[in-house]
Amino acid sequence: MNDDILTEMSHLHHVIMKVMSQGCDIKNTPSPTQTRIICYLINHQNNDVYQKDLENHLSLSRATLSNVLNTMEKKKIVTRIISKKDSRSKQIILNKEAIKKHNEAMKKLIVINNTMISNISKKDLELFSNILEQMKNNLLESKTTNKGDDKHV
Repeated sequence: MNDDILTEMSHLHHVIMKVMSQGCDIKNTPSPTQTRIICYLINHQNNDVYQKDLENHLSLSRATLSNVLNTMEKKKIVTRIISKKDSRSKQIILNKEAIKKHNEAMKKLIVINNTMISNISKKDLELFSNILEQMKNNLLESKTTNKGDDKHV
C-alpha cells in the first residue's frame, strides 16, 4: 500500500473529474464557484436570492462574487433582475437550462458514485468514511493549533 495518501487522493480526484468530463463541453462547464452558486440557487429556488445572500453563504467578497455573477450572466446561467422590494438590490434567478444541466450532472454523479463504491462492503465504506472524517478533523485541528508549524501542514 502506498503511504502517500495525498497522491492517491489526488489521483482519485483526477480520475473522477476525467469520468465526469466525458461527453461534456469543457469550455462551458461551470467553475467550482459557479457550481456552488448554482447549488445554492437550486436549494433556495422557492425564496428570493440576492447577491448579499450568496456573499454570506459562500464567504466571498462583493467584488469577487460580482465578477463571477457577471460571467454567469454572459453564459446565460443566471439572470439578475431588480428587486420588487428594494430597487437597490438585484434578485438572482437561475435559468431553466442551467437547472436542466445541473440535474443531468447530478444524475451522472450518482452513477459515478455507485460505480466507485461497487464491490466494497458496507463495513469498509463506513470505515473509509470515518477515516476521511478523521483526516478532515486532523487538518482542521492542526490548522488552528499549529499555526506557523510547517511539519503539520
